[in-house]
Amino acid sequence: MTALDPDIAAAVRDVLQDAPVGVRFAYVHGSAAAGRLGPESDVDVALWADRALSPDERLEISQRLERHLHRTVDLLDLRRGDAIVRMQVLEHGVPVLVEDARALAEFRMYTPALYFDVKIQRRPVEQAMAAWARTCR
Repeated sequence: MTALDPDIAAAVRDVLQDAPVGVRFAYVHGSAAAGRLGPESDVDVALWADRALSPDERLEISQRLERHLHRTVDLLDLRRGDAIVRMQVLEHGVPVLVEDARALAEFRMYTPALYFDVKIQRRPVEQAMAAWARTCR
């Protein structure tokens, strides 16, 4: 069971179904998904559209969401997000719109693989940073 407010999920879904691009699926993540939305919290929304959003499209969708939610919105285009951010959305987000189940299934399948590839590549750098930090104590 999710702690996401159903009114937030419905508002996000309504706006994204009428978006100027074809949104295949969308998540709410961050504090809203965890049920920890404070008075000043923004709503984090991540979406996968038919193609990467232009800056104007991203701004337009963000503004529509903000008008409906009466909150600041942090909109993430998953096609442009890196593997680490995608994995955070996958692990901690709540799907609120699924127009294309296959696209969502592919996202769920490929995101962990991309994430673990990045983790393997970053390991030597992280180890070197940890060793350096130990010398600074």
